[in-house]
Amino acid sequence: MAKIVISSSGTLGDHLPYVALGEYLQAQGHHVCMAINEAMHPYGLKAGLEVINCGHYLGQKEAKQAAKDWEHLNLYSQSDQDKSSRTVDFFKQQVPLIFTSLLSVCRDADLLICSIQMRLFGAMIEEKIGLSWIVASVTPSFQCIKKTEQLINNEPDPLLPTFNQIRKTLGLNELRADCVKDYQQSKRAILASSPHFSQLNSTHDYDADKFALSNQR
Repeated sequence: MAKIVISSSGTLGDHLPYVALGEYLQAQGHHVCMAINEAMHPYGLKAGLEVINCGHYLGQKEAKQAAKDWEHLNLYSQSDQDKSSRTVDFFKQQVPLIFTSLLSVCRDADLLICSIQMRLFGAMIEEKIGLSWIVASVTPSFQCIKKTEQLINNEPDPLLPTFNQIRKTLGLNELRADCVKDYQQSKRAILASSPHFSQLNSTHDYDADKFALSNQR
């Protein structure tokens, strides 16, 4: 039996597929811990899973209140100084909080499964303690990440200086600008998507042998 930590971020629709994955893995005999924000805990507990708090509280009320800020979480679409400043503030608050929570629960884990929004933390945990991790997505656009990164590859990351400051406080080495793209890439991935939308073959940016599991329902 393996201890598997699953972590996702966002609102209800971002979490339920991973709760279902955790429920399935636990039914196979594994011990599953959901590292999710406190507002999502009831869904993990209802599925019979262990839950720990990870990230700031984000329920329906909070999501509605902060709806205008969602676009500010896109690291590569900064259009003004005010937006960039708010993104940096969010980054400074949340990265140490999430990393510390994940590190605590992952120290005795066998595997970390991260939603695509959490892949940065999967890479950080692997760097810190050597834990294997898998990036998971429920949307076919996951296969288009490489194209997106190619478009932004020549653009400097506005958050890199801030990120490196945070990394130093967490005991991680400075990350060079030319390593950012590859840093967040997992060697294994889960894509839970209908084959009508995402057929796995050599014509896609991600080769089929990089996918540990594909939901072919």
